[in-house]
Amino acid sequence: MSHDTNPASQGIRAFIAYILPLDTAALLHKKVKRLQGWDESPVRWTPPQNFHLTLRFLGDSSAEQLEKIKEGLRHELEGFHSFISMSGGVQYFPSDNHPRIMTLTLHSGRRMNDLNRVCERVSCQAGYTPEQRLFRPHVTLARSLSRPLSILPWQIPGYRFNVAELALVQSELRPDGARYRIMETFPLR
Repeated sequence: MSHDTNPASQGIRAFIAYILPLDTAALLHKKVKRLQGWDESPVRWTPPQNFHLTLRFLGDSSAEQLEKIKEGLRHELEGFHSFISMSGGVQYFPSDNHPRIMTLTLHSGRRMNDLNRVCERVSCQAGYTPEQRLFRPHVTLARSLSRPLSILPWQIPGYRFNVAELALVQSELRPDGARYRIMETFPLR
């Protein structure tokens, strides 16, 4: 299934995200690594440097569209204050009955949803199709490469994240997983 929200343009695959701090991501990754071997199907584990919460997937984008995104985020985030988010439990997508992706939920009251709406508004102003899927703040921990994952009753300690900046990220898909490059960061006040 393609997530490209602008199929007419071919260019740089990109998204807007909150990147988790590497020290906390490394702690989370250690917890996740303990689960390796719990499932016999091939699983691609997300490396800690790739732990992020996607606020708006853009898909293939032109350089002009990405400039509009940058300008829009600079303007819209001028008055947006940083906030604290907490990690929640492990969740499976698309459902517990057919789990293919293991995620960690993040909670911050309505603040993350407010940030998502800003990113949605900026992307629509830059010419992207409005997002139709429900926004569910999460960080992808693992993906099944063949069959559904086995669900385990797994608990993780709560971690606090200071959401103080967003990033516009370029994503390159490779056989061994995605490679990300931060194109620009946008601090929150």
